[in-house]
Amino acid sequence: MTRTDGHPRLLEWIATTVTCALLLVSMPVFADDADDALKRSQAAYDAGKFDEALKAADAGLAVQSTDGLKFMKARSNYKLGKIDEAWAVFQQIQPNKLPGDLQEPFVAEYAIVEAVAKDRAKQAKAPSASGGAPTMLWVASGA
Repeated sequence: MTRTDGHPRLLEWIATTVTCALLLVSMPVFADDADDALKRSQAAYDAGKFDEALKAADAGLAVQSTDGLKFMKARSNYKLGKIDEAWAVFQQIQPNKLPGDLQEPFVAEYAIVEAVAKDRAKQAKAPSASGGAPTMLWVASGA
């Protein structure tokens, strides 16, 4: 390992080695952060704080993408009425990669969100009673 001018590349080798070592050491920290985010998201969801559950899931996903965090994001979005967002995330989840305690709820909630999403899509495609034009409702004032 020498440069073209004959000097050793020791400093470059040391820098590369140190960088690789730091990356390897930091990997478990990311996993701990993702696990903590999943626990925070689940606790907030169980407490009915769906906006906090969503924030915790998003924070964890920013560190490490896991199917458990995706599930918490999807179910929180659904509870917040964000059907399209929930359905998009549900479709990214691989159920066999979910923690064991989330597999059963996933199956049940996936079926519900899938049905709602498909129904919404069907309604969006169906023509309205007025032949496709928007329906306006006028309310007479007391004047």
